[in-house]
Amino acid sequence: MDQQKQDLLEENTNHEILSSLLREVAKAKHEIKTAETDCAKAKRRLSFAILLANRLIERETNGFKSSSKETQTTKNNTGQ
Repeated sequence: MDQQKQDLLEENTNHEILSSLLREVAKAKHEIKTAETDCAKAKRRLSFAILLANRLIERETNGFKSSSKETQTTKNNTGQ
């Protein structure tokens, strides 16, 4: 054990050390919760990006087609 850690143990009471330890554990738990939330957000963003990329690939592969029903209906009604 290095000198700084040894000094910490010798200069503080068990109660002070335990209180400090509990604060550090609580901070770490909060950091993990925040990281999990950030990971969930990143996963949703990636899923959306994959969806968009796949739709654009489909569009290029099949040729650009309007997804609007109104446009298709207008074409059918005008005999095009």
